[in-house]
Parts: sequence; C-alpha cells; structure tokens
Amino acid sequence: WYTLRQTQSLLDGDALHDLGLPEGEIIGRVKQALIQAQLSGQLGDTENAVTFVQDWLTVNAPDIQLLNHHTAA
Repeated sequence: WYTLRQTQSLLDGDALHDLGLPEGEIIGRVKQALIQAQLSGQLGDTENAVTFVQDWLTVNAPDIQLLNHHTAA
C-alpha cells in the first residue's frame, strides 16, 4: 500500500499554479486531495487530474477565498 507521503501527485505545484491556484497553503490542500483521489483509483492521467482540480475548486471556492484572505492579512 502506498501512503500520501509516498505518492506524488499527477500535477505538481507549477501545474496547479498554471490552473490559477495562488501560491501558498491551498496548493498543498489540492495536492493532498489529488493524491487521495489517485490512491482510490479515481484518476488515471493528468487530464483526469485537471478535471478533478477544476471540480474541486468549484466545490471549495469559498474556503479558498477565506484562505487567501487570512494569508494576505
């Protein structure tokens, strides 16, 4: 069995930033969600990973706004 720490995300921080994610804690949260989805068999390639991130952002957008507000203060 692989653990979160042993698994690399299909998308790295630069790819996530290119998708519009701001630098900071949110990148780590998205990568953790990506890895969990990979380990559960939901994602097979980077195209699926991009779609997953876009969907994740739609669901979690209010949390991201709160995170950005707290890190900017």
